[in-house]
Amino acid sequence: MLPGLWELIFSLGVFASCRFLPRQMFGVGLWYLVCGLVCLMMASGPRILSPWEMGIPFGVGQLLVAAVLLRYGFEEIA
Repeated sequence: MLPGLWELIFSLGVFASCRFLPRQMFGVGLWYLVCGLVCLMMASGPRILSPWEMGIPFGVGQLLVAAVLLRYGFEEIA
C-alpha cells in the first residue's frame, strides 16, 4: 500500500500548490491521484512493493511537471 499512499499524498500536495503554479499543473495532480488509486486497488499478490509501482508513476509525473513548466513557465503567475 505504501506506493499508492505516497502517490495520493503527493497528489494532495500538487493540488494544494496549484494556486501558485500554471493551471495545467492540475493534470499532473490528477495523474498522481489516478496512479495512487490504481496502485491501491492492485496492492495484492506478487506485485506487493514492486519498484515499478513507484518508479513509473513518479518518472512520468516528473516528466509531466517538466513539460508543463517548459511549455507554460511561470508567466501566468507574474
